[in-house]
Amino acid sequence: MELLIAADKRTSLFEWSIKTIVTRHIRGVPRSAKRYLPTETRAEISRLVCLIAKVGHKNDEDAEAAFHQAMQSLNFPMRYQPDARPKLKQLELDLEKLSHLRPLDKPAILRALVICASHDDVITTAEAELLRAIAECLDCPLPPLLV
Repeated sequence: MELLIAADKRTSLFEWSIKTIVTRHIRGVPRSAKRYLPTETRAEISRLVCLIAKVGHKNDEDAEAAFHQAMQSLNFPMRYQPDARPKLKQLELDLEKLSHLRPLDKPAILRALVICASHDDVITTAEAELLRAIAECLDCPLPPLLV
């Protein structure tokens, strides 16, 4: 799979999503005693929500509205930053930290991401696979979504 992804010398978000889902299923999720509160991961959550907003919405106004609706569901009033879309390495670092949230805090993060993705009443294949990859990294797998 790595060879296929590397063939064009760039990794798309879709390729990263599929690789992450498959890898997590095969290797499992590493365990750690370190736990974070959602308030300690606001920047990471904000970048994830921004990523989902940018992937799933055609213009900045719709992406910003989706971002604010998602962040409001978490009671995290944050400013939308259209250029805050993380690179893949930053995405992996953010997901690593978020994987150490307390287990009962993770569903609220996923719910906010789904709120963001479905803001326009459409969840694209790219959004669905990205949501599944993120959920897998948080050890809260989602079933395949029909889009």
